[in-house]
Order: sequence, then structure tokens, then C-alpha cells
Amino acid sequence: MPYLRSHPPNPSETVESYGKRTFSTLVSFNSNVKELHVLADRYDGIFGYSDEEGKVICLKDCGGCHEQRGCSNRSPVALGRHSNLDDWNSLLSNSKTKARLIELLFGEFENSVHLLQAGFTVYLSGGFRDRMRVVMLNRSGNADTNFEERLSCTHEEADVRVVLHMLDCLERGFDVVLVDANDTDIVVVLLYHYKLFLGNHPNCEKRKVYVRFHSYLVPIHRLCSNLPNDFVHSICLLHTLSGCDTVGFMFSKGKRVVAKAVEKWGLEKPIALLVQEIQKSKLDPAVLEKFSVICKKVVVASYGKDPDHFTSLNELRVHLYPRKRELKYLPPSDAAFECHAKRVYLQLDIFFASKSSKATVSGSPAIWLDVSRRWG
Repeated sequence: MPYLRSHPPNPSETVESYGKRTFSTLVSFNSNVKELHVLADRYDGIFGYSDEEGKVICLKDCGGCHEQRGCSNRSPVALGRHSNLDDWNSLLSNSKTKARLIELLFGEFENSVHLLQAGFTVYLSGGFRDRMRVVMLNRSGNADTNFEERLSCTHEEADVRVVLHMLDCLERGFDVVLVDANDTDIVVVLLYHYKLFLGNHPNCEKRKVYVRFHSYLVPIHRLCSNLPNDFVHSICLLHTLSGCDTVGFMFSKGKRVVAKAVEKWGLEKPIALLVQEIQKSKLDPAVLEKFSVICKKVVVASYGKDPDHFTSLNELRVHLYPRKRELKYLPPSDAAFECHAKRVYLQLDIFFASKSSKATVSGSPAIWLDVSRRWG
């Protein structure tokens, strides 16, 4: 919930009072707004769940992630409904404390149904100890009897959960959906899945999706209409390959450089076809090999060279070294790129599965090992 960082509590405010005030602010819409979906991250590893070998299931909760974020030495804080929230930034810097805080806030939201206007519905997802749990709040008595079946999922991140909620709103007939987010991942994933939605529901072209991205209002539906189909279908791969929340990036090779290189060398179509193959047989060794080859072509093109001329990144490094003697300006080695490609592939798998309410994809070590074995 990026909302928490941009809306800190008042001095000496407690969890209970902050929760009620936050909920009151969130549901203060005009009569044209009928639903609000509040989503949060939920990582199993945060609460110490582990696999058979005793290892933490969630990779994002491992030590490396905390060290990179500079919060590895912060100890979790015990929180209750009447706890004071003065040290706000420190509370949000520890994953366990933040998860506990969101859990308490969701509890306050559940107890604040009386603040809802008649006919207004709120869905809560991801903020509970059980990440499959979804709660519906309303005062109208119009019970949504199958919302749990539609919206319960195993996705850990709100960035991914939001796709399921967007599609659910569109399929139930809402003409306008507004997503409040400040993450590029969300814009990219919504763009991709909205395009797929229109392909399956051609009569729904007038339904609009906007993303409030910082100070901009991004019209997802308009982008889908104006951008080439091959580009939209390949956008998740290009976005992930050039670096996202969970995948590193190549120095000085941002998204614009990668996109221009793909367009220059005509790689949009091969990438779009590859994406279709991944969705049909995602762990097929032949598909994994093809994925590595095409991604390597994108990297070579990003460094301004013919992707058909250099089949090895090690050769490209040798070729570029006389002019770019600083290592950070050189492309990754073949071995380093293979690790990068695997991480890209796994994140893509998560993005593609975000439309499923019963997705089993996650960043667990077991899946990483499985892909590594099949990769060869």
C-alpha cells in the first residue's frame, strides 16, 4: 500500500485512530463511485513459514533483499491497536512490522463498516495473515455471494493482485476502472492484460481503465488502441529484461534504449511469438532455450550491434572493451546473463499468471530450482 508512505499518521496517533481515519478518507467518494478495492502485499516468509527443509519460502524476505534496502539491522516492533505510530518511517522499514501494521489496519477497516455510504462496497485483499482471504464490506445487504471464489489468490504482491481485481470489475460491467499506483510494473502488467481482455471480449472496447501514476492519469485503454499489437504483447518481457522491482538492469541501458533497439532490429514480432509460446508450455526446455537466445539478441541490439552477428555476450564484451574500458559500460558475461534471464523468466511467469485467481506461481526456491533444472 503506497498510500501509507504518502499519508503518515498525525503526531501521537494510534493504530486504531489512524485506521479509522484512513478508512474514512478512502471511502469518501462521490456517488458515481460504487466500489473500492484495497490491496496489500503478503509474503509468507514474513511470518516464518518455511518449506520442508526449513528455508524461508519467500525470496523477497531473504537477507539479501533487506541488505539492499538498508533495513537488515532493523528489529521488528510489537504492535497492537493502541500502539503509538510516531516512528512511522522505521515501522515501514521492517517487513514484519509493516505486515503486522497492515494486518491491524485491515482489522480496523473491517470494524468501520458504519462509515460506508449505502450502495458502496469495499473489498480487502492481501492484508491478512491468510493471504487467500478476501473480505467484502457493505451496508446495502446486496451480498456478493461468490467474491471469494473470484478474488482469492496466492499472489504475494499487490502489483500482481491488481490485475485480477481490474479484470473482475470489467467483467462485471463497470465502464471505468481507476487504479491508484506509483509503480511502473503495474502500468505495464495492466496494459498487457487489458489487451488480452479486449481480445476475449471485443464488445467491451468502450470500457476504460486509468492508472493514477504520481501526478499523471495514464489511460490504459487508449494506449492499447494506439500501440502496435506486437509491442503490447512483448511489453512485459521488455520491461522485465530492462529492469523492474525484482530484476536488475544493465547500466545505462534503460527502457527507452531497449525499446528503440528492438524497433530498429525488428525484434517485436519474434518476442510476441515467444511470449505466446511461454504461456502455452512455460517449462518446455526448447522454449527456455529460445527465450535465452531472443533475450540475448535484445541485449546485443541494446549495445548498438547487430544481434545476428554476436551470438555470445563474451565476444561482444571483447569487441567493446577497447572503447569502453570501465566494466560497468560493458554488457554482462554469458554466465551472468543466464542468471539474469532466469530471473526475468520467473518474473514473467508471475506477471502472466496474475489473471488467475488460483495461481501457484511465486518466488519460492522450489520453483527457482525447477526452472534451473529444466534450463539445463
